Amino acid sequence: MSDDKPHKCTNLGCEASFKTKSNLTRHMAYHLDERPFRCTYLDCFSLFKTKADLNKHINTVHSNERQFQCTYPDCGLNFKTKQHLDQHMIRHSDERPFQCTYLNCGLSFKTKADLDKHMLVHSKERPFICCISDCGLSFKTKQNLDQHMIRHSDERPFQCTYLNCSSSFKTKAELDLHMIRHSEERPFKCTYLNCSSFFKTKADLDKHMIIHSEERPFICCISDCGFSFKTKQYLDQHMIFVHSEDRPFQCIHPNCSSSFKTKRHLNIHIESVHSDERPFVCDFFGCEASFTNKSNLTRHQKCIHSEEGQQRQKKSETATYNSLIKCKLDLKREHQINVSCNGDHFYRIDYLHISNGVMFFIENDEHQHDHYPISCEIKRMINTKSVLLQEGNNMPLVFIRYNPDSYRVNNQVRKTKKEDRIKRLVKLIKTISQQPGNCPPLSIYYLFYDMTNNEPTIFQDSEYVQEVKSLVKCIYE
Repeated sequence: MSDDKPHKCTNLGCEASFKTKSNLTRHMAYHLDERPFRCTYLDCFSLFKTKADLNKHINTVHSNERQFQCTYPDCGLNFKTKQHLDQHMIRHSDERPFQCTYLNCGLSFKTKADLDKHMLVHSKERPFICCISDCGLSFKTKQNLDQHMIRHSDERPFQCTYLNCSSSFKTKAELDLHMIRHSEERPFKCTYLNCSSFFKTKADLDKHMIIHSEERPFICCISDCGFSFKTKQYLDQHMIFVHSEDRPFQCIHPNCSSSFKTKRHLNIHIESVHSDERPFVCDFFGCEASFTNKSNLTRHQKCIHSEEGQQRQKKSETATYNSLIKCKLDLKREHQINVSCNGDHFYRIDYLHISNGVMFFIENDEHQHDHYPISCEIKRMINTKSVLLQEGNNMPLVFIRYNPDSYRVNNQVRKTKKEDRIKRLVKLIKTISQQPGNCPPLSIYYLFYDMTNNEPTIFQDSEYVQEVKSLVKCIYE
């Protein structure tokens, strides 16, 4: 061996030897601090110990040539050096020679760099700390810290290119997730029996699967409340909208005393109540609803026309129906009123009850039907009465709009048990039935709707015209 490489390094602790003296001379440069070879490219101040290192630097950093091409099918990537190509080819190999030695881990990796990066998962050290005051988050890698620092910046360099969409994002990952919303593809299917829902992302599917679970681990801590929820988000919303009295966002329109807990709800109120324009029209067959903003249209379609929303409505309607049946009321469920000449369009009434010559149309208005435009609600009731008269039905018609969900009186949450609500509803029906001669041709009753100054809060909507208000004979709180 000594005859093959007679030129030995004389540096203490170095056992390298070379075939030629020139190779030894080049090697000796690495033991020196001198860097005589300087890069001549503009604004580059790199220095190197050998000319070979300088040439390698120029080829890899300043040259655009990529003469080393990957031969793997359908890859086609090019690289500046053979070393980079060799490193890349490992990605096409199934070999994973670098094994994690952490107990019960078992993962393996193609490169030592990947293994080293993975080992950070098992470490509790977070040496990279955010320098922003009142933040204090720390990270295992500088890359993760750099990504986090974007959150503290106002820059949103990643712009959505979709037509008429002005959304921008701080990271490409957020943009990619947003672009899925513009796609019609829904590759993630719910596997629950008899559920045919599809979703655009796995996160949406995971959120949906909570619906099929009976667990409600998030419990309200307010005494005498006892509500529990499937997610912490639902619990947080409950705490804000039920137990908090703060409503700091005040409507500034004249003669409007509405106030809201969030700026978003204030904006929705202004657009929905104080704006006359409704450019967003529902395109489902037979639906004439229109809205002032796209979010209300989307909510309407999700609550009314989606299979998930219809299932939720059916569940609430069934619960109210069963309660009324137990009170010995004779009901016909899902009564239809044809409103076109050829019968291709109809209104569906939740429950029909006829007593002592009075016709009752009882509507189970989930969440006070806040996902319906007021104009549609009014038109529906007026048209229904007109159709009945055209058919020769002269019985007094009583619309009872029953809200099974939460409601407010002068911005204060009212808690009324379900059984007490049903008792009041049955009492109202019996009271009206005992005095049929006092019934006008059409009357409207709102039960457990929001009230402001002894009248329904929906009266503040400009579309609730005075002629219809006069039909509202009694309001039950």
